[in-house]
Amino acid sequence: MADPRVRLDIDLAALGGNVSRIRERVSPCRLIGVVKANAYGTGVGPVAETLKNAGVSCFAVADVNEASEVAPAGLPVLILGALLPGEAEEAVARGFICAVTGYEEARLLSAAAEKLHRPAVCHLKIDTGMGRFGLVAGSALKEIEKILRLPGLQVRGAFSHLASAVSPDDAYTRIQLARFGHLMSELAERKIVFEDVHIAASGGIRYFPETWSPPFTMVRCGLVMYGAESSADAVFPGLAEVLTLKSRLAAVRRLEAGSCIGYGHTYRLNAPALVGTVFGGYADGVPLALTNRGSVIVNGVLCPVVGRVCMDYMMVLLEKVPSARPGDEVILVGSGGGHKITFSDWAAMKGTHVHEILCSIGNRVGRCCS
Repeated sequence: MADPRVRLDIDLAALGGNVSRIRERVSPCRLIGVVKANAYGTGVGPVAETLKNAGVSCFAVADVNEASEVAPAGLPVLILGALLPGEAEEAVARGFICAVTGYEEARLLSAAAEKLHRPAVCHLKIDTGMGRFGLVAGSALKEIEKILRLPGLQVRGAFSHLASAVSPDDAYTRIQLARFGHLMSELAERKIVFEDVHIAASGGIRYFPETWSPPFTMVRCGLVMYGAESSADAVFPGLAEVLTLKSRLAAVRRLEAGSCIGYGHTYRLNAPALVGTVFGGYADGVPLALTNRGSVIVNGVLCPVVGRVCMDYMMVLLEKVPSARPGDEVILVGSGGGHKITFSDWAAMKGTHVHEILCSIGNRVGRCCS
């Protein structure tokens, strides 16, 4: 099979180093390695093995299928999302840790545990203000007591999800933390305590140190471990960049003044210019928002994107790189020649966040681990 025209390079040594730094910082809290959505599009197999070697305690995923993919790595697997009614038995049979979002889900897990003669290990999902699913914090006490009376359940943990932990002064996060803390205190008064208690994902780890202090015993380590967010540098210095997205020049041509570039002729040359066609378009995860705005790095030189990003290609001006030839490497995201392009830059152009950018990297993009 031919080499991929676009490839995502994953520096596993840098990833392991980042995870070790985070683990040291949040100690004695344990790390949950979040590897849902194919480890944020980076490739779950090698990433899971690296996280295991770096000391994470368990993995977290979105559903049963993802749990099955990461199970061979040999650590416990927590399914963060809700289960469909028909999935409870498989989840219990495979020994996955399940999020309990309400009494009915707990009842299904209990029935599966009784049928299979093995415990259903669970974490209670508490809704402190995300509004997605879970036991609503303000009225959860009686429902939790009811759940704990079901046979076959081994309720080992409780967790919640922060909705807007994007800066250290976010007031809504404080409200969520207070709601969760109040519920944990009410449960403790009734001698109900859990071994695994967590609320922090990457934002909580970076901005709210109280999320890795008692009563919390775990944190969920996701995007932060890739060093892919520029905002992390100021609050969590020392994280290495793990990901580089590279391509190659498919063609190099000198076009005449007045030539139109790309669909919709959104760019017209005012003078003759050297134009390069780059392998990689929105089918590979290159945001359409880079149209006439983004840049790439060719032979150490920053080159602007011209014309609309296509499904399979994008065009760039090569006037400052007259020696460029088809096959030359193109850095889409990464560093070269003193220049740096980040996934955060792409997210800002698209008006989104880095999670979406990474999860949009297409299947035909090669994942290359080193």
